Amino acid sequence: MPLPFVRPSLLALARHCQLAPVLNQRFPVSNPNIARGQEVDRQASIDLKGGPPATDPDAIECVRFIRAHMTVTHVQQEVTLSDDAGEFLTRGTPDVVGVDNWDQSCLIVADFKKAHQRLAGHVAEPDLNDQLHAYALAHRAGFTKYRTVLLFFGDGPLEVVWSKVWTPETWTPILEDIRQIQIHARIRQQETGSALSGDATKDQPDPPAVSGPHCVTCWSRVHC
Repeated sequence: MPLPFVRPSLLALARHCQLAPVLNQRFPVSNPNIARGQEVDRQASIDLKGGPPATDPDAIECVRFIRAHMTVTHVQQEVTLSDDAGEFLTRGTPDVVGVDNWDQSCLIVADFKKAHQRLAGHVAEPDLNDQLHAYALAHRAGFTKYRTVLLFFGDGPLEVVWSKVWTPETWTPILEDIRQIQIHARIRQQETGSALSGDATKDQPDPPAVSGPHCVTCWSRVHC
């Protein structure tokens, strides 16, 4: 039986509350802003895969930036993250992964986001973004460093926010931090018989909710 896991996109919430990832999976959010973001993501991804060129202005700008800064190796491809001992931690699907055009030893992971998500506090900056770290660490083999970048579109010109350069010395604590989130979530599941975001079923009881400042940025708080 595969190990249960918290997906990369939900790691930040799982730090504080085990119920949030379960509710996020049970009650997916849909609104015009999300639909708009998905369309830009779809067009940019198709273009970067060699398909028809993007026609949406925001998607075009995202594609131009990506091609100017990195040689793309993966677009919307699921990846698995394991620790240094080979133990499975999590899996997810980054938007774009590639190699720095000026430094072949540097991996780059890029993520497309609506600008309003940053203004609303729903997206952590790159250096503090568990999701982007998980994606980069999943592709770390063969690289001596990585950077992540958020491309915020939709409210004027494309806004680009880079992380610092991460090396094995600085990314090892991040990997261990993600490992600990997964371990604590699995222990909680064993203690309560509750679900995690990666394997939620209707027959499992919900884990307990934990309220706090993190609730402000939790999309699922209305179901809590």
